[in-house]
Parts: sequence; structure tokens; C-alpha cells
Amino acid sequence: MAVHITGGDFGGRRLETLSGLSARPTSSSVRKAIFSILGGSIIGAKVIDFFCAGGTLGIEALSQGAESCCFVENGYKAIRVLKKNIENLQLWESSELLAMNVLSSIRVLEKKGEGFDILFADPPYGKPLALPLINRIQTSNILNEGAIMVLEISSRNKIRFPASIEVIKSRVSGDTAIHFISFDS
Repeated sequence: MAVHITGGDFGGRRLETLSGLSARPTSSSVRKAIFSILGGSIIGAKVIDFFCAGGTLGIEALSQGAESCCFVENGYKAIRVLKKNIENLQLWESSELLAMNVLSSIRVLEKKGEGFDILFADPPYGKPLALPLINRIQTSNILNEGAIMVLEISSRNKIRFPASIEVIKSRVSGDTAIHFISFDS
């Protein structure tokens, strides 16, 4: 499946993707909607892309003005594709790769004292990973003030979000639901 960056410095450039039935990069129409909603908040932002696979969301963020992106992925094939995408666009100076489980990555980032403005999370559809991630993020110190999480899940998944967070906005496009979440309450 061919995926192209939708805007910014690398708009139109092709990204490598994983092959196979389970590969599900965020569609260009969904990415356009996400970045339209984020607007100028992406400029200069420190971004993290959880469950990043080939890095589509994080690379799109860098293309559209994010200062840096930490990519978190533990699949060997996905890491190979991600490294190729970062290399092809010469993004190593603004990229960090954590090749590990998402929940383990939060411990590593806490120890390093890193904080993020925008958090992308696109857990595999059909796996109950969104709520454990949200709960762990709430108890961590990786959120900068005003941080926003963009959670992409199957529109068939009905999640009861914790009362301690605020779902600012939600959008549905086909089988994809996008939730914009604030942890400032």
C-alpha cells in the first residue's frame, strides 16, 4: 500500500509501509483531519508516536513542523520499515527510536525526564491496549502542560474513558475513530 505524507516540508513524499493484512497505516484523509484539528499546536511540539509501525503519524508531524518525535515500536519488521523511512527523509536529528513495549517505554522516558506535547497512539485493532496506556500515561511524568493525546482505535470499540481525562473531540471515519484527549483536569 502506498502512503504519502499529506503536508509540510515532505508533503507528497512516499513512505514505506508494512505489508500484510494486519498492516493498517493511518489513511491520508484521517491524517489530514488530525493535523487540521491540531492546527498550529504541532509547530515546535515534542511528539511521541506509540505503536508507530512505519512512523506515518510521527513523520507527518515532523513534516508539519514538530521539533522532535520519539517513535515507540516493538515489532522487528515495523522497526526495519521505520528506520528506512527516517533514513530516506534524513530525520535522525529530530528522531528517537525506542524499540520496546509501549508501557516499558514510559518507564524509560520517565527516567530520562522527557516530556511531550502531543502523543499519538494507534494500538493494534482488536487488542485492549488503549485504556492501559491511558491509565499509565496519567500516572507518569511524560506530559508537558497542555499535552494532547490523539488516540486512533477501531470505531467498533466502545471505550469508557476515565473520568479524570477529558475527551476534547472525537471523529469517526469508516472503521477508524480518533479521540483527542486532554489530561489537564
